[in-house]
Amino acid sequence: MDNKKRKIGIIAAILAISAFAAMSPMASAAPKPKPSDSFQASSADIVVSNNIYDVTVEDTLGSDGIGTYTVGTGSGFPQPNQDILFGGADHDAWSSYLTVRSYTTNTDYVTTTSSPSTTPGFTVVNLDPANVNIVPTATSVTTSWFTGAVGPDALNITQIIAIEGTTVADSRVRVTTNVTNIGNESVRIGIRYEWDIMIDGADGSWFAERNPNGPWIDTEQEWALPTFESYETTNDPANPIFTIVGTVTGPATLSPPPTPPDLLQFAAWGSMPSPGVYDFAFDFTPAGRIIAGPGNDSAITYLWGNNETTAIELSPGETVSVTQYLYAIPAPPAPVPTITPIGLTALVGLLSVIAAVSIRTTVRKKRE
Repeated sequence: MDNKKRKIGIIAAILAISAFAAMSPMASAAPKPKPSDSFQASSADIVVSNNIYDVTVEDTLGSDGIGTYTVGTGSGFPQPNQDILFGGADHDAWSSYLTVRSYTTNTDYVTTTSSPSTTPGFTVVNLDPANVNIVPTATSVTTSWFTGAVGPDALNITQIIAIEGTTVADSRVRVTTNVTNIGNESVRIGIRYEWDIMIDGADGSWFAERNPNGPWIDTEQEWALPTFESYETTNDPANPIFTIVGTVTGPATLSPPPTPPDLLQFAAWGSMPSPGVYDFAFDFTPAGRIIAGPGNDSAITYLWGNNETTAIELSPGETVSVTQYLYAIPAPPAPVPTITPIGLTALVGLLSVIAAVSIRTTVRKKRE
């Protein structure tokens, strides 16, 4: 083989390798460790789906915590089998959980078994040993806990995670929590959702307010009585795999409509940087740390009744209900590459060189 042919072959190989690399999907990052080796993914976890989204809920006593949950994209989503909450693609629920705080008894009732810390003077109680009931349907899981029949914290806590819709355009995941005071004394409570946002290999998502729109941010922040309708998170604003949308104050067209939180936080989950919202049952103060981008880990928390002043008071027999929604927007198709006049001239020149070399080679072979 002469030198010109060898050069052409090398150029073609480089172009082929570059094209293959451009088409290769992002490799998933190594999963973050669970807080204890005793927490294992359970084959008994409940998985429900509408093929657009998969929801997984832990239902094994003594495992990661009955009622912990995760969400992933289903086979019918344009980017299938991806995480929306951490562990969603693997159907491994553990890193997102619910807290119901009683200001009356200074108790934080949590669905996780990871024993998070709490505010001095408060006690963390895991709901696993409580009287629990789980009812799945094809697209929803309802988990109910009964904290006791006597005392000021006689509470019936119900968590409903439901997939709504049938298409990519109208599907979403609804998370509703109802707390009923079934005792004969008033009780003052707070509720927290902790969502471990993740887009497949990207655990450190960026955040942006929507309607009205805000810029993409990569540092911890919180909003007391937020006024924006929703937010978006994504792995990389410049090159998103897809975008996750979480509701905040609306839209009011949803039924039930989202319940505006008293406090919304975009904060560290707790692996990098550490500590984070996962490590604390209820109270957490963001410190302005960078939490988006490679190697970082971000989360969202919604709080209702986040302090003594905003606590929700339930009279005997009274119920409070809070709801939020989660869904994903597929990434737009890759743009069709365009060639500038300069690029077109260079391409024509390259093709001319290749053609000339080919012609000379053919002529030489004929002469031989």
